[in-house]
Amino acid sequence: MHSSLLFALVLFFCKLAAANKLSFTDLKDFEKFATNASASLVYFYANNCNECLEFDPIYNISVADLTKVDIPAAYVNCDEALEICEKEFIGLYPTLKMFTRDGNSRYYDGQLVSTDIVSKMKKLIQPAVHVVNVDSIKSFRDSESIVAVGFFDNDKGIPYRNFLSAGDKLREDFTCVATFDKDAVSVYNTTVPSILLFRKFDKRRLRYRGNFHWDHIVSWVKVHSFPTVETITPNNHRYFTGIGIPIGYFFYADKQQLEQYRPLVERVAPRYNGKITFVYIDAKEYLTQAHMLNIKKKKWPAFVIHDFEKDFKYVLDGEILEPLLKQFVDVYLGGTLMPTLKTERIPLKNEGPIYKLVGENFNDIVWDKSKDVLVLFCTPLVDKCKDQEKIFLEVSEKVKSEQSIRIAQLDVNENDMPPDNNFKLNKIPTIKLYKAESNERLDYNGDYSLTDILEYLKYNAVNGKAIELPSDESKPDAGVNADGDDEEEGHDEL
Repeated sequence: MHSSLLFALVLFFCKLAAANKLSFTDLKDFEKFATNASASLVYFYANNCNECLEFDPIYNISVADLTKVDIPAAYVNCDEALEICEKEFIGLYPTLKMFTRDGNSRYYDGQLVSTDIVSKMKKLIQPAVHVVNVDSIKSFRDSESIVAVGFFDNDKGIPYRNFLSAGDKLREDFTCVATFDKDAVSVYNTTVPSILLFRKFDKRRLRYRGNFHWDHIVSWVKVHSFPTVETITPNNHRYFTGIGIPIGYFFYADKQQLEQYRPLVERVAPRYNGKITFVYIDAKEYLTQAHMLNIKKKKWPAFVIHDFEKDFKYVLDGEILEPLLKQFVDVYLGGTLMPTLKTERIPLKNEGPIYKLVGENFNDIVWDKSKDVLVLFCTPLVDKCKDQEKIFLEVSEKVKSEQSIRIAQLDVNENDMPPDNNFKLNKIPTIKLYKAESNERLDYNGDYSLTDILEYLKYNAVNGKAIELPSDESKPDAGVNADGDDEEEGHDEL
């Protein structure tokens, strides 16, 4: 009877939230909402998104719970509010963003469960750092799985101000407290200034030994916020990638294999704490992720390091033995390990209207100084790429008489660029021009239309002057920008 009543209440709140949901399609109305409250939450979704359908009831429960504590939450359908979603750089669904009155916003990177969502939003409206006495520290330690405690003489010094700044960055995920109580310094056998991290796993108490710069403090707390080795899932993946250090994935075939290798992994992992985050991942459930991380043999167990900054993957080739695993990680950290590159085979015939690039021939083609090479970085997994491929076919048809211009395409899901290409794709699809003679690489930031791409080639390619445009209305330097970070984010994985 009790469980039936509980289920009925949950269902009631889901329906109530769905029926009264606050949604936006107008950008100005949305911006007013986002800066009206001390903290607010927005759910960005799209039609025909299976993950969104699964997440809908979870978000509806979250909205009902947030309403009880006066935290507004809203919905934005990106199929109906394109201007809003473009401004907020939404390219993955479902996406949650948290907004504050000062105009700042952050992506929600926690687990997609209502308790975690509500907890993080509540922390956003609380003080970044709670100032407490010695007795209150124990209360926070008892109630929180992780709490960072700063010990200071007073609230005037730079260390304390930097701790406040760190607390502001950590407030959604962690509780930070500060004390000026001399008794607290004595009880916890520490000094001032100092920071202690209390956890309910592994080593229960850690002391911060770095300098008191806020970003160093933030990094230290995040790195030590999980057990030495944790299981990674879609719910916590964003958090791991946000820590800022490489991830070492241990793929296992089944629970029996996991338990067989767990002691080995957990003997090795502490040696690299703060340098690499070790995680377990189910190979059968996340076979696609194994492919994306360039594991080719599909033989388990397997180990791969993903360097997010460079987007390089390093796969351990061979049996996983403790000395070999240590040696592999040591060589990687030493900077001499070559990344494992994913590539399709070079086509025997490559005479189509769009030249097919693969990882193995990428450099040979794009750095050919005799040709301007326009490259579409794409994948069939992204719907926008299918439309862009059609446009590229039209572009290729229009410039086929220009022997010194090559229109090419790289499937980024099946191929990696060699390490000497010093840029990371931040959105899919992306277009770049590799100029003849100089090999200068330019970003294309114009509209994805036949006319705009042809104009771009005409005025920016070395050999583009003879290109005939569909109309006389031309705009020199359309869509060109010095090569650098792309202006918006797009497709993402896991």
